[in-house]
Amino acid sequence: MIKVQKFILFTMYNVIAVLSIFLIVECLCSTSLFIYNNYGNKGLAEKRYTEYDELLGWINMPDIYIRDMYGPGIYLKTNEQRIRNNNNYSLQSPPDKIRVICS
Repeated sequence: MIKVQKFILFTMYNVIAVLSIFLIVECLCSTSLFIYNNYGNKGLAEKRYTEYDELLGWINMPDIYIRDMYGPGIYLKTNEQRIRNNNNYSLQSPPDKIRVICS
């Protein structure tokens, strides 16, 4: 009877020890994944659609389309003039229109 009680007690301690080790490992893995996903070095997203210009600094690249750039369904598109727009514009404005650019 005493041997059975010792065996049950020994088994319970081992189960508790193994579960504790699994819990500690899971906690460490979850914490490191959280830190990596939120604070890891992902690089600058702007490198995907900008280039350096000596006069202006960083400017958009022409004719870029990046799907899901800012989230699902939110894309980034630049036209031939490096403007974030779906349409291209001629360099000369039509005679009956005035163009205004706000930046």
